[in-house]
Amino acid sequence: MSTNLATVTPLIPAQAANDQLEQWRLFLAGKIDPAWRPTEWNAQAWLFTGDSDNPSTVVYRCRIANCGTLLRVQNSRCKPCELAFAASGMSDEQFDASYRRGPMRYHAYNPPGQCIAGSGSRCQRRAQSLGICRSHYSLWQKVRERDADTALTAWVGTVPSYDALPSCLVAGCEHETHTHSGLCPVHY
Repeated sequence: MSTNLATVTPLIPAQAANDQLEQWRLFLAGKIDPAWRPTEWNAQAWLFTGDSDNPSTVVYRCRIANCGTLLRVQNSRCKPCELAFAASGMSDEQFDASYRRGPMRYHAYNPPGQCIAGSGSRCQRRAQSLGICRSHYSLWQKVRERDADTALTAWVGTVPSYDALPSCLVAGCEHETHTHSGLCPVHY
């Protein structure tokens, strides 16, 4: 005699899932003290930005005085400072007292533009690479494998456009969601 021991779990209807999320949000809201770490917690946006100078925050700065890189381990050096130390031949004390890290390179953030692909109407998704969205970029790669001489500027006018994807659920994030979680790849 054999029996099926698998339990079948019914899918939750969308409204029930939304109700559960709202119940969870209300539960969390009831547990969070509005006066908790007021310079770090933004209750309106549900966003916590820890202050590395607050001893309650478990994030630490690189031990080199002018560096400022944030680390997970206390009293340690970031990768660039550690590499400079390894090449220096100095003792820990000598290096830490004398080393001054050069200017850090910051990358300017440019909000994503709209995809340039679409015959008839323009694609509503955000551009990721070469001015086209992830979906069109994947198609473009396949076209290039078949015919390396195809021009992108000609090809983008021959493909259908796509509807916009929902925005990431993280407050202030301008990226589109690419997962079932409602988060963009950066926050997933």
